[in-house]
Amino acid sequence: MIEFYRQVRIGELERELPSLADEQEEIQRQRKIVWMRETLMAVVVSEEQGEVEKFRKWDLDILPHRRLIKEGMELPDSMKTKPRFRKMQRMALDDAFKAKELLETLKAEKLRIDHWQEKESTRDAVCAEIRNFLWSDDTGLPVECYTEAEVQERAEEIFRHVYRAYPTLPSPFYEKTVAA
Repeated sequence: MIEFYRQVRIGELERELPSLADEQEEIQRQRKIVWMRETLMAVVVSEEQGEVEKFRKWDLDILPHRRLIKEGMELPDSMKTKPRFRKMQRMALDDAFKAKELLETLKAEKLRIDHWQEKESTRDAVCAEIRNFLWSDDTGLPVECYTEAEVQERAEEIFRHVYRAYPTLPSPFYEKTVAA
């Protein structure tokens, strides 16, 4: 039953792809679809006497799930070499607050400069602020989960978003979203 609804949701996400206005959102959506397709799932039920019969009464067959848990599963080669954590899985609630803190810092300082996007030194300062924030021991990404290249990629993604969404303060992009 879960698999049916998961496939329905994947179909919905795929149908929404052409209507997405933002290239970044489309990339994130495609990654989500790939993640959903690659993710193996099993229902984990604590063993108890008579559990198979109990679940059969509810028209549920837990034997394949029990076998998967006991015997393990065959992983794709790409998953055998290192864990494949997705960035969504890595972000804890504290990290979301850190992201807000970064945006507030940028808004308070660098993004207040008139025509900040046109000034190379200000653009570079915004990039540096983002990179420094991500590398910081206090505010940065967990080093055990991200490679140096992934941190750099994330910094570039954040900069592209800030560049697109905050040409001025307040953001014209978010003003439309709030007004709608």
